[in-house]
Amino acid sequence: MSQNNEKAYVFDSDSMALYKYREKFDYINNDEEIQTFIEELTDEIEDRKDKLEDALNSGEYGNPKEFYKSLPSISIYIDDVDQFIQKVQNIPNIVKILEQSASAGIHIIAGVNSAKLKGFDEVSKFFKNSTSGAVLGQMGALSMFPISRDIPTLAMLFYDNGEPRKIKLPKFIELGE
Repeated sequence: MSQNNEKAYVFDSDSMALYKYREKFDYINNDEEIQTFIEELTDEIEDRKDKLEDALNSGEYGNPKEFYKSLPSISIYIDDVDQFIQKVQNIPNIVKILEQSASAGIHIIAGVNSAKLKGFDEVSKFFKNSTSGAVLGQMGALSMFPISRDIPTLAMLFYDNGEPRKIKLPKFIELGE
């Protein structure tokens, strides 16, 4: 559990670059933890759907997006999509669960090496069909976000519903290490 009742799940890569966060977040590393994650996520999606229906029926919120913003934030961090796919590809309905998560206001933040994401399975397609995200580093031939404008090499782009926008990111410095 993170700050302010916000929940975060971390799927680390084999490099274990996010291992230091295992005490702060739900660090998912094995089949048993993946199963627990799926169960918790499925329950959360259903709970959010029920609350949304009540909120919309009462007229308290005008639309689902507005309602989901009022709920505690839940994020799923995936360090390497290819490795994540290998871990979850045999879970029944995993793509449906991911789609429902995104629809229920649950944030999915995934690191992807565009040169590696070559699968044609349903989970790969879910990530390839993303319309929002950030592109950091060499632009090259990207499979996820087509670049239709002249963008300088090493520029950073944020894709918001398919529309690219140049952004600047502050340097991240972790204190206390």
